[in-house]
Amino acid sequence: MRSFLKTSAIAVVLLVGLLVWGQTTRPTPPATEPSEPVKTTISPAAQALLDGMRDGYAKLKTLDLTGTVSINLDAGGEKHAMQSEFTASFQAPDKFRHEMKDDVLIVSNGEKAFVYKTDEKKYVTIDAPKDRVDADELPTPVGDLLEQQNPSLLLAMVKDGGTALSAGEGVVDREADDKVDGVTYQVLVMKSAGQQMRVYVDSQTRLIRRVTIDLKERLVSRGMAQVNAAMLTINYTKVSADEPVVATAFNWTPPADALLVKLQRDAEAGASDEAAMAMMGKPAPDFTLKDMQDKDVTLAALKGNVVVLDFFATWCGPCQQSMPHLDAMNKELSGQAFKLFAVDQGEPKTAVRQFLDAQKLSLPALLDENTKAGDLYKVSGYPTTFVIGKDGIVKKVFIGYAPGLETELRQVVDAAMKG
Repeated sequence: MRSFLKTSAIAVVLLVGLLVWGQTTRPTPPATEPSEPVKTTISPAAQALLDGMRDGYAKLKTLDLTGTVSINLDAGGEKHAMQSEFTASFQAPDKFRHEMKDDVLIVSNGEKAFVYKTDEKKYVTIDAPKDRVDADELPTPVGDLLEQQNPSLLLAMVKDGGTALSAGEGVVDREADDKVDGVTYQVLVMKSAGQQMRVYVDSQTRLIRRVTIDLKERLVSRGMAQVNAAMLTINYTKVSADEPVVATAFNWTPPADALLVKLQRDAEAGASDEAAMAMMGKPAPDFTLKDMQDKDVTLAALKGNVVVLDFFATWCGPCQQSMPHLDAMNKELSGQAFKLFAVDQGEPKTAVRQFLDAQKLSLPALLDENTKAGDLYKVSGYPTTFVIGKDGIVKKVFIGYAPGLETELRQVVDAAMKG
């Protein structure tokens, strides 16, 4: 089942790159071993409120929302305050629209759903859910994006909003009622994995008014220095239930200059993050891929070198953040027993070349146009980075990107170089 607090690991990346589409990559903390499923403990008072939320969302015929996602980060000697606005509409059981200004549009007419990256003019199309479904049955990347940007809309779209909100959390409890803009709301608090989320709920409608996620402990655990504040807030400034919505809001035609791109991976077919992490200590699967000069690169021929494979996509925001660090490391270790390749997933050579040129990157890239190499490495999100030792054994797997991760990557590479 989908877990809101677990998904807040994605918010770690949001704290350094506001609301980029790459968040569908599901970055996770750099654990060395797959973690056990989190056991959820829910207090009776919290359960009563969750049941009320389940009923409140389930009976909705329409929902109209306006809000903001804001980030307050004070860490590493730098302060960042960012905010973005969104609007949303829902018509039961299967029509919905979410638009984050200058970021992403998600729209479903009940038959097809579209996810459009507005600033890059790229979109994917997927079959829309035909009714309210379980949260983990929402199509990728719709569910992932709404978890991060608009959880209230997501709860309207699922069968049981209370379960979707609480499943997979550590401790779920009630706190004393609190005020938002002078109005008193009921408060759920959810604690798990070094972070804390508060959900402010309207006592009459049982719909969400505000969500705050405190990520200070999580960033400290990732090695970020001097973390004074790390707060993500989703604030609903308008919540209108069962009022007429604009029917045409659920119709969308891609702009003439928009590019249809391949969805990174079907939710049902994709391997889990744990599957990629489980490759550590095992031989790296061999492959042969074309480089940007149309020459074959075979992994087996690189044995004796430390090899870094960074699986990425050009539209992935965290990939764009991590690439300059990889490029710098590749230049620094040039001439040594070291090879680094950015392995593009499913995009044409022209798009990759345009990306590398625009980013002024000189690191070598490989073209995994049918994503078969990505499948071999159990890649389920981008970026996913593998460090392979001189003996051909996978030494470390990094999933996602957050500031400071490049330091740990370099430490692992340096250790492998000495091996």
